[in-house]
Parts: sequence; structure tokens; C-alpha cells
Amino acid sequence: MAVYIGQEPFSGPFRAASLVEDRSGLYAVLADEAGDRILELDEAANLSARLEQAAERFVGQSGLCFAVRYTPGVQRTGRERLLQELLKGLSPAPPRAP
Repeated sequence: MAVYIGQEPFSGPFRAASLVEDRSGLYAVLADEAGDRILELDEAANLSARLEQAAERFVGQSGLCFAVRYTPGVQRTGRERLLQELLKGLSPAPPRAP
């Protein structure tokens, strides 16, 4: 199944960070499986670890789930570029991780 963030397909929704692979990419923390409300959108070198941290920040949020876009072979600057392009198309732009 795919979740669309803007026009881009992301894998998910995942109900637990442990279901996400330890790979690099972009991620979205979603308020529910429909993906209508993005609580956080960012990039990470290790998606599983970053989403574990996000789950702790949003503890108590019912319906919380995650969507990811794996970016094999893309370094941080490339992930940042992809993220910025994606954020341009979203209004309002969701927050990034603190």
C-alpha cells in the first residue's frame, strides 16, 4: 500500500517504527492511516531509529502511524534536496523534527 505525501508515494502506513527498515530516506509521522494530517516530515540516515524517537515524542497520540520513502544510495544532501522539493508543494508545510 502507498501513502501519498504531496504527489510522492511513500511506503506505509506502518503502525510501529520496528516495521520500518534500518535504511536512509524521508519519513512522515501521520496522525492516522489516511495521512490527512502530517505531524512531522523529515529525512534520516536510519529511519527505524528516527521513528522510534518520533514515537516517543508523540506518545499518547491515538492512531499514530508512519510512512517512509527509502532513498538507497542518496547521501544527506540529496535527501535534504528531496525533502525541500516535497515541502514546497505542501501548504502548510508540516514541521521537521526538533
